[in-house]
Amino acid sequence: MDDKVFQHMTRTGTYLLIQELNATDLNSVQRHLSKIVEELTLLLNDLHERQCLTDIQVQQMTVYAIPFESVLVCCLGLTIDISRYISRLLQNIYDQATHSTTFFKASNVIYALENYAKEVHLQSNTLFAAVHVNDLCTLIPHEQLTESLQHFLYDYVPDGQVQGLTVDTIIELVRFVLQNQYFIFDNKICRQIKGCGSGQPLNHLLANIYMFY
Repeated sequence: MDDKVFQHMTRTGTYLLIQELNATDLNSVQRHLSKIVEELTLLLNDLHERQCLTDIQVQQMTVYAIPFESVLVCCLGLTIDISRYISRLLQNIYDQATHSTTFFKASNVIYALENYAKEVHLQSNTLFAAVHVNDLCTLIPHEQLTESLQHFLYDYVPDGQVQGLTVDTIIELVRFVLQNQYFIFDNKICRQIKGCGSGQPLNHLLANIYMFY
């Protein structure tokens, strides 16, 4: 299994080695976590002082005594509350923007095909294709994800804010989440530098927005 994991990490180029762990430095993981907590606190306080976040929004995104376990890093990570909050904030906007080109359930395909036929587009030589992209959610560099998200928000948030959060604030928070995805493999601290972990609430939303453009 370790060989398969190593092959995946090498093939995708998605992960960056931060540090190898050793018995003489037992506190290195705690230092990395403490650094993220400190930077997260500074970011939220700064956004609050600039009146980009309300008291309630800061409280919903603040980290409280979350245990670290590498196997659950995407589910109980230090930035998971920000990820959940932004995901809930943007999912409905994405659904509305893509409803005409997205199938949310199997029956939508039937209705779309019927309408396609009614509009006399369905021909005897019409071809249907399905495309599957392997590792989509772990292939896209973070900068491209944030650029496509920024493009999407400028296009579909005309007043420049969602429930009191400006587009720039949302981008700043998402960028922080993406840049602070750490895990331990083979006794090494690594950071994910492409896409999101499978348990991240923002995972599919960011990938879908990227594909939308």
